[in-house]
Amino acid sequence: MFRRIRVAVDPIKGGDRVMATAIEWARGLHATLRVVALNFQSEVREIKDLRRQGLDRLKELCRSQGVEATFQVEEVEGGNEALAPRICRHARGCDLILMGHGKYDRIYRFVHQSTAQDLINLATIPVAVVPQSQDMPPPSDSVAMKRILVPVNPLRKEMTKVGQVAIRLARQMGTEVHLITALFPGDIPDIVALKKNGLKRFAELCRKQNIPVTYEAVEVPHGSDSLPAYLAQLAKTYDLLVMGHQRYDKAFRFVHQSTAQDLINSAPVPVVVVPD
Repeated sequence: MFRRIRVAVDPIKGGDRVMATAIEWARGLHATLRVVALNFQSEVREIKDLRRQGLDRLKELCRSQGVEATFQVEEVEGGNEALAPRICRHARGCDLILMGHGKYDRIYRFVHQSTAQDLINLATIPVAVVPQSQDMPPPSDSVAMKRILVPVNPLRKEMTKVGQVAIRLARQMGTEVHLITALFPGDIPDIVALKKNGLKRFAELCRKQNIPVTYEAVEVPHGSDSLPAYLAQLAKTYDLLVMGHQRYDKAFRFVHQSTAQDLINSAPVPVVVVPD
């Protein structure tokens, strides 16, 4: 069950959207929030003061919504590369990490540290990434999550963990689940059969848990490289996306497509990334 959510937030950089999502989830999951804001030691005092003031405002927002939450501010040595390890350390004892992410092109993401993308490569628990862009509708005052999109690859072991997380979220939130698996032009008939059979077994598992579920195998004509764009477009009609992630080093992630890394940069809805 998701009962303790670690929220990493910067009150002066899109913190309102992240916090509104955290409050919505806390109410739907009956969870408590553990909110942390991180200052860099190199920052001037005025920036640190602004961050503390912003955190006080978010604290009052939680109180007004009746959400149980703790708040803390800590200082970090070094630059952005130090944020993801610190957030992971703070997440001990939690069931889920929630944070925001701005959209950047691939060259920028390789040259500069992206905390969310680094975090999903380090975390051992699921990470929910909230897009901090204006094309994402603001969270409502009530829990509005109704549909969860779950892309799975039945050929990989992490499908079991993805399924467990999706089922837990759907059960606690009272949502329906739509499962999809991608079929690519190079898939031989035996691979297609394995994917479809694995998808059907996953759907049966959801039904045994009394979770409304639909499923389909979809053809992605341009291969695996086009999968993130396909899923981002499809996610527009859903409230949440849950998927797995295999961890790679930074150089590999730049040269090769990582679906989860690319998707958190393009999805219009929050993405829960489940580590392998």
